[in-house]
Amino acid sequence: GELAGQKLTPVLHANHFWFAWAAFAPETRAYGVSSLQ
Repeated sequence: GELAGQKLTPVLHANHFWFAWAAFAPETRAYGVSSLQ
């Protein structure tokens, strides 16, 4: 296809244990990247 040979840019993330964090700290708020700029 027209995208053959192209790659996506890797994105780092650290939400592996979000479910556990949210269970123990329900008052936590999550913000997107756009809110940090």
